[in-house]
Amino acid sequence: MGARSDLGVLLTTWKDDLDDSGRFVRVLRWPSQGRSSSGRNERMDHLRALWSGGLAGYAVIAVAQGDEFMDVEEFIAQPPVA
Repeated sequence: MGARSDLGVLLTTWKDDLDDSGRFVRVLRWPSQGRSSSGRNERMDHLRALWSGGLAGYAVIAVAQGDEFMDVEEFIAQPPVA
């Protein structure tokens, strides 16, 4: 996930992608076998724009709520949050 304008590129990543020092963040992973990522091409475009220079880059670090993973069916079955 991310966004791009003439002023810069905004990347969204997870807190788990920060290194131990908190200074570096992984913004691209190797593709998972058997899984496609609909946002991977967009992420690559954003990174290429940053690598070419002339744009500011920003990262939003997302933090998951809770430590448990749930599958899609569990998520869909949850009642809406008011």
